[in-house]
Parts: sequence; structure tokens; C-alpha cells
Amino acid sequence: MPHSRPLTRLFLPALAVMLAGTAAAGAEGLPEARKGALLSSLGRMASGAASSADDALWLEQAGLPDLGGDAWRALFGEHLAATPYTPALGAQWWRLLSEPRPEQSGLARIAGRFFAVVLSGALERTPPDAAEFDAALVWMEGVMVSSAPVAAEVRAGMEPLLKAKPLNLCAPPAPPPAVPPPAGADGTVLPAPAPAERFADASAMQAAVTLGLLAGPEKVGDWIKAPTPALRAYQTTGMWILDDGLLPPAAFTSLLSLISAAPQVLTGMSAVVCLPYPVPLRAPGAVAAPPPMPWDAWTAPVALPPALLPPVPLFTGAALRQTAEMIQAKELVRRPELVRGCNELFGANMERVDSPFRQWLSAAGVRGPGDFYAALGALWMVNSRLMLDAAASLYHQGEFEPIAAVLLVADLYSNGGDTTLLFETNPAGVVSSRQAALRRAVLPTGRPFVTGVAAGEGLLYFDLEELLTLLQ
Repeated sequence: MPHSRPLTRLFLPALAVMLAGTAAAGAEGLPEARKGALLSSLGRMASGAASSADDALWLEQAGLPDLGGDAWRALFGEHLAATPYTPALGAQWWRLLSEPRPEQSGLARIAGRFFAVVLSGALERTPPDAAEFDAALVWMEGVMVSSAPVAAEVRAGMEPLLKAKPLNLCAPPAPPPAVPPPAGADGTVLPAPAPAERFADASAMQAAVTLGLLAGPEKVGDWIKAPTPALRAYQTTGMWILDDGLLPPAAFTSLLSLISAAPQVLTGMSAVVCLPYPVPLRAPGAVAAPPPMPWDAWTAPVALPPALLPPVPLFTGAALRQTAEMIQAKELVRRPELVRGCNELFGANMERVDSPFRQWLSAAGVRGPGDFYAALGALWMVNSRLMLDAAASLYHQGEFEPIAAVLLVADLYSNGGDTTLLFETNPAGVVSSRQAALRRAVLPTGRPFVTGVAAGEGLLYFDLEELLTLLQ
């Protein structure tokens, strides 16, 4: 596309006079002639009829002092009242600001102002315009994927407008019950419990995910009004828990502890959705959806002689399993050595039906190589130290395969680094973790293998030669 400097030199004298007047006005106001030109340009951009003169107009505007949030809100609001936002206009904005040039930063900030007004205006329509609202979110998601520097400038442009007028993503509060709660034994009438905070709809949940990614956990609370539990979960972990207040408090606490103990860098998760209906989120990472489970039921204890892994709430157990599946899916793609390690274990040890290792895997719930890391990973999050100690006892009895399997799981949770996470889930379903150092050795094939884990005050270390005998 043509650049702004030669176009500006060729611009009509009348427009040059108008630009000079605008420069003098700066952020204090927008002359009517300038306002009319910008509105007309927005109309042409929306219809796909923008010309090089429109490009020059916005490039010039990007170099002028900022108008201020109120002026931008008034200008863009007037345009959007007559012509709701469509992706065609978004394409014109992206064409303008995607080209590297001196005005790129200013253009991106103006675009950020524009999209902040689009989001606010779409919510304020009667009824709210979900299509317009979502189209603006899609544009922002595209910018974040395409160019981090441009996204940072768009964020800077949006921030003052959204801080001044945060987007309310919550549903209206439920009306009070028609019948007051009955009095207690002493005649005291207890207040009715406060209704759970809920998102307005699925598009509001999508907005939380998109704007949370753009603003970041530290600032998203300034941009949006969202249900407090979901917002706090994102602010502390970088992951959303979307349940609309349907989970019992103990179940929500369990999920929050899980996503805190298993960080996003390990799981690759963006959100956990616990709703009775599907919510097709566009998210930068995986979206977990634990199956509905009763909270007042527990898993069976798992016997891995000589240890017995304790029961946990059934809901927590399902969430642990799904988290382990997501870690397995993420890590095996980028770390083929984990796949080779699993295949080496299965290759020589699963031929005999009465193989002790086969029986050990069956007790752990492993159905085959594809299920290896998910099944053992879920148990690892129930109690890592019990698994390590039990496998170490078998190792000292001459059974090497279980400890080789457990060390592979420890490696899975290391994210490829020099430490892993040791987990423990208590009877209430609260999950905790702590870092533990790993010791590695390199096999003759070149594959690094974990041979030791710092557990407690010592190091559980296993002789590499014996493991080599097993793995060759």
C-alpha cells in the first residue's frame, strides 16, 4: 500500500489547513471539520471503499496529540450508532496498522480506542449485539496471534477507556425469593443466601478469556466486571474456572487448588469449564471440562504394594485424570524421549500375562501405552511420595520396572527441566505441590533418563546400570 509521507504532500490544500487546525487543538477538542472527515473515512472503511486519502488521514491523526478518551468515545460512538461494527472494518484497521512504519504505534493505539468503544457500545445496545461484540473479540484475538508488539499498542489504546468504564460481563442479579426464608428455632429469620454471580452468557465468558489474555491477570480486573470467584482464579493462576456458581464451594476450592498446584506452563490449560451446556471457547490453550461427578462420593483406594493410595473426592479424581491427559498430550508432542521410554518399558515386559509389571500397571489403571502417562500421572497427583516410596521398595526387592515407570512420570511433570513437582491431595480434595530436584543420566541412545528425585530430606537415587539392563 502507498506510504503516508508522499500522500500527505499530495493531499488537498483544504485538508492540510484542517490538519494544522487539529494539531493546534490537540487533545482539548476535535474541530467539526476534522470530526466530519474522520467519520466519513470510517464510513468508507466500513463499506470497503477506503482510498489512499483515508490512509493519509489516519496516518496524520496518529502523529497528532491524543484526543483523550471522551473525545474518542464520542467520535467512534457516533459512527457505530449509525453503522455497527463488522469484520470488513476490522480488516481495514488491520491493513492500516500491520505495516511497519513510524505511525504504526499511534495507529494501533487509535484502533485500541475504537475497539474499546465497539465492545462497550455492543453491550449497551437493546438488546446487546452479540454478533458485533464477538466480531470485535475475534479481531483482537487475530492481532494477538499475528503481532505481539502491535497487540501491546492496541492494549495501551484500550486501557484508559476500559479502566474508566469497565465492561460488565455479569448477568443481572437474580430477584429475591418471593417467599422469605422460614424463621429458625429461636424465631430469628436468617437472611437468604446471596445469589451466585454468573456471566451474562457464553459471549461474556469468551470476552473474559480474550480480554484476560490481552490485559493480563494483573490488569484484567480493571477492564471487566466478572464473577468474583472466576476473576480471582484467573488473577492468581492465569486460568479461568467457569462454573457460574453451580459448583459446591468445596468443589470450586478443589479445582482452584489443582490449577494452582499444576501451573499453566505445565498443563497448557487456559480454562476449566464446569457447566451443564457446551461453551465453545476460543482459547490460547487447552480447555478442560471435567465430567459431572457427585461431590459426596469418593474414588476407591489404589493398591500399589506396598503402598495404598488414599481415596479422593470423585470430582477431584476426574479433574486429576483430565489434567494428566492434557499434560500427556502437550508434553509427548514436544518430548519424544518420553514416548521412547514408555515404549521401551512395554516392549519387553508385557508379553507374559503373569508379568509382575503387567499386574502392577493393571492395579494402577493403565490399559496400554497410550494410557500410561495419563493413568500414572493422575495417581502421581494423588500422592507422589507414596508412589516413589512404593516403587523404591519393589526396586530393592529386584523389581526394577515400577521405579522406571514412576521416574518417567516424574520426568513428565518436570516440563523438561531439572526439577519436578511432587503432589499430594488431601481427603477434602485440596491439591498441593512442591518442587523437587531431579538427577539425570544419559543412556547410550542419547536419551536423558531421570535416575533420582529429591524426596523429603534425602535423594531417592537408582543405579543407572541396573536400569540400563532393564531398558536395553
